Amino acid sequence: MKKTPKYGSADKLPKLDYVHTLSDMEQLKQLKKEKQALESALAQAHLRNAYLESLVSVAEEEYGVQLKKNQDKSYIPSPPAK
Repeated sequence: MKKTPKYGSADKLPKLDYVHTLSDMEQLKQLKKEKQALESALAQAHLRNAYLESLVSVAEEEYGVQLKKNQDKSYIPSPPAK
C-alpha cells in the first residue's frame, strides 16, 4: 500500500522558472571565464611546485647538501630586540 502525504504531493507544486536578463547572462559568462582562468593558473602553480620539489630532491642527492628548511614547528624564533 502506497502512503500518501497528508497535505498533498510534491509533484503538484508549481515549478520555478528563472528569468535572466542580458546583463546577468554576460556576468555569468564573465564569471565562468574567470573561473576557468583561475583553475588554469592553479594547475600551472601545482606543476611548477612539483617541478621545483623534484629539482630540490635531485640537487640534494647530487650534491649531498640539505636544501629544504627544517620542518620542525616547535622552534619559534624570538623577535629581534629593539
